[in-house]
Amino acid sequence: MPPELPLDRPPRRLCLIRLSALGDVTHILPIVHTLRHVWPETELTWIIGKREAELVAGLEGVELLPLDKAAGPAGYRALARQLRGRRFDVLLQMQVAMRAHLVSLLVRAPLRLGYDRVRSRDLHRLFVNRRIPYRDRLIGVSFLPLGLYRVLTDWPSILGVLFLLFAAVAFGQILRSELRGEQRTPGA
Repeated sequence: MPPELPLDRPPRRLCLIRLSALGDVTHILPIVHTLRHVWPETELTWIIGKREAELVAGLEGVELLPLDKAAGPAGYRALARQLRGRRFDVLLQMQVAMRAHLVSLLVRAPLRLGYDRVRSRDLHRLFVNRRIPYRDRLIGVSFLPLGLYRVLTDWPSILGVLFLLFAAVAFGQILRSELRGEQRTPGA
């Protein structure tokens, strides 16, 4: 039987699943930063796509377990080997795609927290045993079931990561046009 919510004490180990996409991964950063701030002793593990892991590599206090989706079944087997024998107190299922649901089957955790019926699809309800209640236009609803009603988020760090993301995209566009031999028009 999963523990009751809100939790009466911080979990020792927490696993978060958000595999993709690049922009959606940045939306999870406030949750990661808040969890680290409120529960500094909790071991955080984030199962994330390989490309997306490159974006957040070096995130302090978080173990990243990348899934190489392009590798197909071999990528899932590699992730299964990394998770073999590991147990978590809480799984935060932060993605409602079937790929993420299948990955969640590799995670052993008694509390499997996911989204409510309004925000779920792809049989999400079958992969979670507790739900984040739907609250229209409320920021931070992911924290409510965990009992974190007053949370502080490290926004300067998050804004820094977003700046780096946008700078990397702009640099990539410039590099791509240079490699194609395109001329840039100043001010265009």
